Amino acid sequence: MCERIWLMDDQVVVNQANQASQVPVVAPVQPAPTGAEAHVAVVSPTPVIPVLEKKSKKKLFLIIAIVILVLVLLGLGGYFGYKKLMVKPVASPSPEPTVEPTPTATSDPTVGWETYVNSKYGYSLQYPRQIEIESQNNKFTDDLIEINGIDSLVIRVEPVQTLESDPEKWWETQTVESYTQQSANCFSKEKTATIKSLYDNSEIIKIFDDKVLLLYDFGNEENGCNEPPNVQILLISHNGKLLKVTYDWAIQSEQILSTFEFVDNEESGSCSLSLCDCKCYPTGETREETEGVMCGINCLGEHGVSGCEFVNGVCSAI
Repeated sequence: MCERIWLMDDQVVVNQANQASQVPVVAPVQPAPTGAEAHVAVVSPTPVIPVLEKKSKKKLFLIIAIVILVLVLLGLGGYFGYKKLMVKPVASPSPEPTVEPTPTATSDPTVGWETYVNSKYGYSLQYPRQIEIESQNNKFTDDLIEINGIDSLVIRVEPVQTLESDPEKWWETQTVESYTQQSANCFSKEKTATIKSLYDNSEIIKIFDDKVLLLYDFGNEENGCNEPPNVQILLISHNGKLLKVTYDWAIQSEQILSTFEFVDNEESGSCSLSLCDCKCYPTGETREETEGVMCGINCLGEHGVSGCEFVNGVCSAI
């Protein structure tokens, strides 16, 4: 690089001085260590790391992170709070009161029927209004109640002319059933207090206080029962008497049977025939019942007495 030379002497001197100042200074060469000094390692000075400056940066970053987290949380809280305030609460419907289901009353087909009371034998039953009591097909007397349908029997109630009050013992003496004129062998028997429907075995038609003898046909060909009589018969002991109820396999027959009741009250009374003297006593006052004796007079054959009835408050022989 060429230097500009000034004309004046003093300026030349100055420029030379400047050039001299710009000459690089060379460091003096240190002499090589000798002896013990040769074994000492020369360690270059380690630059000092600004620790305080690094800690300050970490602290700053931590503060910034905390601030950011707080701002995020505040933002989320504000958002959801605003959303909750803006959304109108929906009123939950108040629970309706629980109503216990009312059992549906089964329609009673016997509602409005007429009631017949037999004061002589102490029972009652109901029958449809359209059935005429005074007719050729139907009978309503003290000794026979018979209701018939168009072509078959509906129900029949009659006393059994016997002194035997045990239905099973009486039936064992029979060879022919009087109404059907079928052999007694054509019927099977069962002692029961529960009478079930012929159409639905789970349906109960009538429950008696005491067991009755149920006779039903089974059509055993070996016994000459080719044609079943299609009726059921109940033998019922009541007040020392035996009642026979015969009914057909018909729904109306079962409906009428379901209304059958005994009516032991002051009007019908309750009397028993003593086989010791063939006299009538209030039930529970015969010699057999009070003294425990066993008598066996044939009252019907010897005295013409078949039973007792309660008339005007008095037990009378019939």
